[in-house]
This record gives sequence, C-alpha cells and structure tokens, in this order.
Amino acid sequence: MTDKVCLTNIIEKRAVWKQKIRYIMKHKPTGNIHVVHYFLAQIERKPLKDLSIVFSNEHELVSSDQYIGLNDKNDEEIYGGDVIEDPNGIRARIVYHPEYAAFLACYVLNGNFKFEYLDKLIISRCKIIGNIYENSGLLENA
Repeated sequence: MTDKVCLTNIIEKRAVWKQKIRYIMKHKPTGNIHVVHYFLAQIERKPLKDLSIVFSNEHELVSSDQYIGLNDKNDEEIYGGDVIEDPNGIRARIVYHPEYAAFLACYVLNGNFKFEYLDKLIISRCKIIGNIYENSGLLENA
C-alpha cells in the first residue's frame, strides 16, 4: 500500500468518527422524549437496537440530526434542528440547505426568511436555547 492510500484511509476513518448523530426518540406509552448521541462509526458497527433501549419498538424516531461541527458560547454541540439565540435576542433555527451544501441559521426578519452562513466567530456569541422537537414554541414571536 502506498503512503498516499494509507493516509487517505486514515483521514476517511477519522472523518467517520467525527460525524456525530443525535437521535430524538419518543417513548410511545408515556410520550417522554429521550435524546441519544452516536458517532457514525458506532452506528455502522452495531445494530441500533443493540446500542440503546431507545431503539426498541416502544420508541418512535422523532428526529435524527447531524452535529454541525461547531459549539455555542457555552461549548455545547450544535445540531441541525437546534434553535440558537444571539446577544440581541434574535432566534434562528439551524438547518441544512442542500442548495448551499451547508448548515445555515434560518430566521425571520420583517416577515421574510433569511439564511446566514455559520462560522466560529458568529457561533461563539450565540447560545443554544433548545431544539424544535423538544420545544416547538421556541420560534414563536421570534
């Protein structure tokens, strides 16, 4: 194996380990919400039912969201579907926009939807206030 092929394999393996998924599950009998996080490599190695009890028939999938690779000002991981708030109180939902092939902040300004690219400087000033699956009212009156 050449050094280039070996390096490519190492980079691909590291990329798989860094891809993190958040599963939001609802317990059918009680309606309680459960949140679990797994790296893509963990999911590929075992059946989901063997990873956690929340993948049983008593639970239903509400959402599966990807970690976007950035943390908020409190060093909390940000996932698609999260709602963040900037220092001015403006709230935005984190969404994946396929046209831009990127995660963006989506918010409403003067009745129009706006999309903004995310970067470490912007996110370092924002905080996660929740996600739309556990608290659907986060974006009301925002």
